[in-house]
Amino acid sequence: MIEVFRIAVATLVSLLLFLVVLKVIWNLCLPYGMIRLKEGEGVSTFPLIEFVPLMIAILIAWVVGLTGWFSPKSIGFVGVVLISTSYVHFFVVLMVTGFVRSRQM
Repeated sequence: MIEVFRIAVATLVSLLLFLVVLKVIWNLCLPYGMIRLKEGEGVSTFPLIEFVPLMIAILIAWVVGLTGWFSPKSIGFVGVVLISTSYVHFFVVLMVTGFVRSRQM
């Protein structure tokens, strides 16, 4: 019975982390889509979409005592690195694009 519970919890944590990964992929693709937008059109990044599932996954892993790849420390480290990298990429692409466009005028 305990093993079934651990599998169910690991599956729930995996689904939450899948949401985080989907949002990271969105963040990596978003600046290229924004480059193609016309003036006045906007896009929201809404960072809570990746931080809330990550925090819930860390909390569940901590409460249940998951270890290995699903330990709270591993989940937190990998999640923060992925999210941070996606936002750095986002801003760098937009800054380079702004610089290139300002030189073309």
